[in-house]
Amino acid sequence: MAVQIFNAGGLGGGEAIRMITVASSSALPGSAKDNLLALVTTVTPGKIRLSHTSPDAQAAGDVWIMTSVSGSRALQVGRKNLLTTYLVRAYQYVASVWVLKDLYVRTGGAWLNTYTYLYSRGTEFVTAHGFNGASLAESATYISKQATYMIGIPTATANNTKGIYWDAVDLSDFTTFRVVISTPNAQATVGFGNSVGNTLATISSGLDEVTFDVNISTLNNSYKLWIGRTTASADAFRVYEAFLI
Repeated sequence: MAVQIFNAGGLGGGEAIRMITVASSSALPGSAKDNLLALVTTVTPGKIRLSHTSPDAQAAGDVWIMTSVSGSRALQVGRKNLLTTYLVRAYQYVASVWVLKDLYVRTGGAWLNTYTYLYSRGTEFVTAHGFNGASLAESATYISKQATYMIGIPTATANNTKGIYWDAVDLSDFTTFRVVISTPNAQATVGFGNSVGNTLATISSGLDEVTFDVNISTLNNSYKLWIGRTTASADAFRVYEAFLI
């Protein structure tokens, strides 16, 4: 299915942005022109709007594509690229709530997923590691670092606790650790230090996406910050954004 998002507001003959829908990422067409969007959904789209904040007067099936200067993928709008906007992620209004949906953009002959980078003071979190068990020690096996998000414990089994931690993070000027995270089937926990026993807060299970704030004003700067499963779980969770404020 293909739909068009038309330019509005005096772009003077600008070209429409085209978007298709696919049932799964495996159904993305092998060949397509650059700047084409693909939304993974089985629900027929209604209105499709690009906005930094959630639109008002939404109706069933409407699609909201979040835009931001920190978005991971550029989209050219209008004839001769009159406008460049950056895509963060996409939602569809289903059962009276905005539901997170995978959104791909065709760039350089490839389909690229759109999520946001992980930032600390404007710098990508290059110090992220995976951990396995009660101690926090680097293990690349238990974290998948994508260009625009992280998957925690992708190889978890029902008898293990695994997650993600950040080291060398200066917390001196900040009071809050904010994370945008999914928790498909089991709760995730935010903590500090070298043991999963140092718990700050617990994030409930069954959330497609949640924004979660943790007060870190009392932590020692030498502590590691971590997110993981402290209960047995075989499923993974995704961290879309993590930053200090």
